[in-house]
Amino acid sequence: MSKIWDYLNHFSPQENWGNNRKVSGLILLPVNAIRDYCGWEFYVHNAYSPTGHTPSSYHYKGLAIDGHFNPLIPFDIQIVKVEEALYDLQLGDFMGVGLYPTWKNLSTGEGLPGFHFDARGFKARWGWTGEVDEKGKKKYYSYDYVKEFILDEEGR
Repeated sequence: MSKIWDYLNHFSPQENWGNNRKVSGLILLPVNAIRDYCGWEFYVHNAYSPTGHTPSSYHYKGLAIDGHFNPLIPFDIQIVKVEEALYDLQLGDFMGVGLYPTWKNLSTGEGLPGFHFDARGFKARWGWTGEVDEKGKKKYYSYDYVKEFILDEEGR
C-alpha cells in the first residue's frame, strides 16, 4: 500500500470509496487539508471508480473525491468555509469544485448536500441543482447560480 496514507489524519485505505490503490495523493492531500481547515468531519462517497461518471471524469484518473461534511452544518456555511480554505491554502487556482445540494449518497440513499473536489491543475467551478433534461441527463449550472439556488432553498 502506498505511503501516502501515512500522511493523512482523516482518511484510511480501509474506507469503502472505490479502489483506494488508484486514488492519487494529489487529491488526498488537498482534501485532507481542507477538512483540517474546516474542522468538520468529511465523509467520502466516492474517489476512484471505473464507471458511473462523465467520460472525462477525474474519478477515472484517481484525481477526484465526492463527499459531504457534517450535515448539521448548513450547506451555505460549508461553502463559505470551503472557499476560505481554498484561498488560504492556495488551492483554489488548481482544483475543480462542484456543488451538489441535492445529492443522494448511492450507498445509503440519503439526500445530503455535498462537494466534488478534483486535482485538475486549474480552477473550475460548477454545480447541479438536481434538475435533468428531457433525456434524463443532469443539467449542470455555474457555481454562482447554484450558490444562489442554495441560499434560496435555505431561506437566507
